[in-house]
Amino acid sequence: MRHRIGGASHTGLGNPNNERLNNCGNLTKPIKSMMREAIKLYFPKYEYCDFDIEEGRIEFGIEPAYMYDREKIICIDRDKDRSWISDGKAWGAYGTDVVRTTRYYRDYKNKCKFTRFIDKWHKKIYK
Repeated sequence: MRHRIGGASHTGLGNPNNERLNNCGNLTKPIKSMMREAIKLYFPKYEYCDFDIEEGRIEFGIEPAYMYDREKIICIDRDKDRSWISDGKAWGAYGTDVVRTTRYYRDYKNKCKFTRFIDKWHKKIYK
């Protein structure tokens, strides 16, 4: 989860916006396996990634906590064509003012790492 300096409630420092990935939801066995593979493929320099699981949608990735941090979030939606990957960079203090590019599964014409990942795990998660 995006961390705050000394706890934002104590110091007043940090990004005032809520986290996009709040680590809430039920982590089932297929989702845990998918996230382990995603860490190897998309987040190799991290040992973890954050997640948000809601009805019909799973988002996971890394949020920026400070200026110039990178963002990468992947969403697997029940409707496969609405699944997406977002890359961005924070230009504001404490991870604010994120400029991001989002590409949907339906936008890809050829198979690539992202579409193969979605194809593999969508079947297992949304039977």
